[in-house]
Order: sequence, then structure tokens, then C-alpha cells
Amino acid sequence: MPKIHSTVTLTRSESGELFQTSEKLIGMMLGPNLAKAYVVIHCDSGEEYSTLKNLSHIPEVKEADVVFGFYDVICKVEAPDEKTLNHVLTKAIRSLPHIKTSMTLNILNEQES
Repeated sequence: MPKIHSTVTLTRSESGELFQTSEKLIGMMLGPNLAKAYVVIHCDSGEEYSTLKNLSHIPEVKEADVVFGFYDVICKVEAPDEKTLNHVLTKAIRSLPHIKTSMTLNILNEQES
């Protein structure tokens, strides 16, 4: 594959016990989540699981795992609208301790063709 210049591989470490909230109950309370993103996080060495635990306290973080590679943690964030999503990304996640850098991958809603 001559046109591929680089790749990134993310593998996950099971951590389901931190994110076992009732999605049905949350969905009934908050309504549908129309804004979604994945966030990959590079944290201080040895602080991956404390970062995971801190993320579990943010209701909009629906899933998170420790991964191997350049990034240490990946999480899925869902919010009812873009304004709330931006607030969670800029105020809640970025303010957590031990986070060096993060990159947000916004999920695009399905477009009509």
C-alpha cells in the first residue's frame, strides 16, 4: 500500500465496571444525544486508570478505555447538542488532572443522500 504514510493502532483494555449506568434511564431523562465525539487522551505516565476513573464521573462520557500506543485513553462522549458537547470537552475533560494532550474526533450525523 504505497500511499499509506502512517497508521495508528488503538487496542482496548476492558474497564466496563466504571461505566455501568443505565443507558435507558439516562436516555429517558436527557433525551436523544445528537452530538457525539471520541476523545483520545495522552496522560501523565502511570495515570491512565485514575484518568479513566475521573472520566467515569462525567455523565456525558458513555464509554472509556485504556489503550496502547501514542494515546493512553479513549472515550466516547454523547450530549444532547453541540453546545453541551463543547462544554464537556473544553471545561470538564480538559480540566481533569494528569491530561497532557487530547484530540477530539467529532462523529458526523448521517447525511441524507
